[in-house]
Amino acid sequence: MESSCKLADIEDEVFITKNSYSSLYRFLDERVQDFNFEKKLIISNQEAIKHAVIEGIGISIMSKVSVEVEIKAGLIKALEIEDYNLTRDINLVYDRRKYITPAGHEFFQLLELEI
Repeated sequence: MESSCKLADIEDEVFITKNSYSSLYRFLDERVQDFNFEKKLIISNQEAIKHAVIEGIGISIMSKVSVEVEIKAGLIKALEIEDYNLTRDINLVYDRRKYITPAGHEFFQLLELEI
């Protein structure tokens, strides 16, 4: 069962994020310009961020795919954020002159990309 919240509901929590050089940090900075978490913890490694959340140190915003294992294991809970659209595009770049392995083709199909 999924739950949801608004960013204002979690503003008093410690927000755990990567540093300002990460693409996720820049994305969130663009999308959530009018909201500023007072308490932040900067951790450069996504696995370490997940462990900090598991230990109850704070909360984080990351892709649902990156926490599927932890959600299934009951270690963390995912909440949808109601008041912000945090969907982002990710670009895949490859050299079209190079041979694409069968695994590469499967990966593209998984992403629903045509090559």
